Amino acid sequence: MDLFEEIVRMRRAGQRAALATIVHTNGSIPSYESSRMLVREDGSIAGTIGGGCVEAEVWAAAKEVMQIEAPRKMVFNLNSLWRRTRLDGGGEGGRRGRVWHWSCG
Repeated sequence: MDLFEEIVRMRRAGQRAALATIVHTNGSIPSYESSRMLVREDGSIAGTIGGGCVEAEVWAAAKEVMQIEAPRKMVFNLNSLWRRTRLDGGGEGGRRGRVWHWSCG
């Protein structure tokens, strides 16, 4: 499924969604830069940003983005054994990913 075609279809139908995109990575992560996940208002998704705990938090943030209709940036630090610590930015080395959310309607 093409996510952008889905966004157009949803907007025409008056449905809301948020698009999460990995915009930067540092080190190895379970996905890749530019990975996208569309979260629909009903909670269903299309696409993936890698799964697991990070994807679950991104899903929850996308639901909030739809409510407030404002973009949001999240930064994740993936330490050894996939222990995840949320950062306010920066951090020392390691595996990191930055995710942006946009409201789509």
